[in-house]
Amino acid sequence: MKPIDLYVAPPSPTSRAVIIAARYMHINVKLIIIDLMKGEQKEDWFVKMNPQHCLPTINDNGFILWESRAIMTYMANKYAPNNPIYPMDPKQRGRVDCLLQYDLNVLNRAITDLMIPLRRSNKMNQKNNQRQSSTKFLNTIKERKVNEALEYLESILINNHYLIDNHLTLADFSVYCSLEFAEKYHYNLSRYQNLHQYFERLKQILCGLLF
Repeated sequence: MKPIDLYVAPPSPTSRAVIIAARYMHINVKLIIIDLMKGEQKEDWFVKMNPQHCLPTINDNGFILWESRAIMTYMANKYAPNNPIYPMDPKQRGRVDCLLQYDLNVLNRAITDLMIPLRRSNKMNQKNNQRQSSTKFLNTIKERKVNEALEYLESILINNHYLIDNHLTLADFSVYCSLEFAEKYHYNLSRYQNLHQYFERLKQILCGLLF
């Protein structure tokens, strides 16, 4: 099988989720790294392929698709149709889709809204040689939204090893990468016992699938 061209930005949670999904399902992909800092995603050749100039993007033998969750479900449907990672049962699949959308619209959005301004503030202080605690820049309202999103996941994991009962699905990959992004910027996940154990468990399973 000719490899799928997979255009990614390695630090991006959405890019990382697609990489994990592809490798977990043993799908042949060719990673093409796009440097966002250099604006490579806005070069003519890329915009012609993807007018939204967003990552990740795939080119599967001429079929172009972007948005990480759409890419993951497409790959599962086409290349791993019997893999329980994306269940065939409509109800189970519906639960996976629901959590993928929860990650997109609630969890990832809340984490990004909190962490991106924090990162920029910290960089600015480093340039000014100021040593101020990063907690000073935490926006209370934004942090509350993150906490609410995490509390919901904590409730799911009280009796489950993974988000959908006790087996991995695409939803776990997407949520894991959002949590990984939060941890990278020193968000304390340990206050949520079940969620923290879940995150550490996934880290052991999935870390070898990344760079």
